[in-house]
Amino acid sequence: MLRGGVVTVEVTDNKHRRSPLVQGGLEIPVKLTAEIDFSETNDAIMKRLKQLVTEKYREPDTDGNFEDCTKIVLQELFEESNSDDE
Repeated sequence: MLRGGVVTVEVTDNKHRRSPLVQGGLEIPVKLTAEIDFSETNDAIMKRLKQLVTEKYREPDTDGNFEDCTKIVLQELFEESNSDDE
């Protein structure tokens, strides 16, 4: 839970689909609202989150299938981990 913040979730559909994420699972459409106190740290976190969603999120094709992005995600995590070690 975010300190001093509020998170609300509203389920927007009763249909689910397979998740394209490495760990798998199901995705259920929701509307998520997060309210947090303003600070430089929280602002930086939100900017990074928006960047990740813009760069990484992909909608499924018309059949509900996702491109398997496991190799891409693992490679990027490996590269980030190596750059953090330097």
